[in-house]
Amino acid sequence: MGNFIDQYVGTMHLDGIIVDALGYLAAGIVFLTFCMKTMLALRIIAIASNTAFIVYALAADLMPVLLLHAALLPLNLLRLAQMRRMARLAGEVARTTPTADQFDWLIPLGHRRNLPDGATLFRKGEPANSLFVIAEGNIVLPEIGVTLGPGALLGEVALFSPSNLRTTSAEARGPVQLFELTERRVEELYFDNPVFAYRLIRLITRRLLSNMVQQERELEARLAAATLPAGAARRSGTG
Repeated sequence: MGNFIDQYVGTMHLDGIIVDALGYLAAGIVFLTFCMKTMLALRIIAIASNTAFIVYALAADLMPVLLLHAALLPLNLLRLAQMRRMARLAGEVARTTPTADQFDWLIPLGHRRNLPDGATLFRKGEPANSLFVIAEGNIVLPEIGVTLGPGALLGEVALFSPSNLRTTSAEARGPVQLFELTERRVEELYFDNPVFAYRLIRLITRRLLSNMVQQERELEARLAAATLPAGAARRSGTG
């Protein structure tokens, strides 16, 4: 009888060690979620954490923990499937898009907005928390005299600038349909889709260089206009 009791107590002690180990494992996986740099990796670790906690809750008979992670697991699986589908769609369409300046392949990932003729999308100096892809119509950037048409991306410079402020206004010329991508969605695409990140960096660099060239030309024109009266006076004096 004594041997049986000793064996039973030993078995219970071993079971307790295993249950504790499962709990520590689940807690360790939760800690790993704070080390992830991309949303895709975060979802995968979250799924592993849910699974570990479900096993731990079953072994320790912790019903609240079991119900919580049983509800979170399908949600994380759904979000992971959506993110993978989004990244795959963006990658496939980006690779088949012949022109790097065209970002209409992002349209399925954005929220549709419609603007009437003359409407202002945003004003210079406003905070930026999203960028836009034009589907139909034209958007004018009045401060720099640029018109963007279907497939063009706008608002990306302010989104990545330190101040997060719009560098120019944007106005509709005729009815416009565009699609808005929030800053969070852009970050997900940037870290999870190398094609998007590469094209976005190229576009921002090209537009910044274009703005520099335009500013240099404007400065040269102002300097030429400032020196013109003096030159005209010298010519009139020697005539």
